[in-house]
Amino acid sequence: MNDPKLAICDYLFGNWEMNWMAYNYGHDITLPGSALGKKGEIPILMYPQAENTEGRFNSLDPDNFKYKITSRRIG
Repeated sequence: MNDPKLAICDYLFGNWEMNWMAYNYGHDITLPGSALGKKGEIPILMYPQAENTEGRFNSLDPDNFKYKITSRRIG
C-alpha cells in the first residue's frame, strides 16, 4: 500500500518530530533531597514536582499546586 499517511506513521513511531526538544528521558527518578527516597520515585518527570514534610503535592491539582516557569538569556 502506498498511502503517504502510513509512511509518516512508520517514520514517527519511535522517533522525535524535528520541532520537539527532549529535556530528559529518565524514568523511575528519585529527586535529590527528597525525604521519600526510593519510595518516592517518579515514573516519568513530566510536570514540576514538590513536597513538604507531609509528602508530595499533586502536581495535577491546579487549586493546590501552582508554579511559574520563567526564562532568561544567559551569557
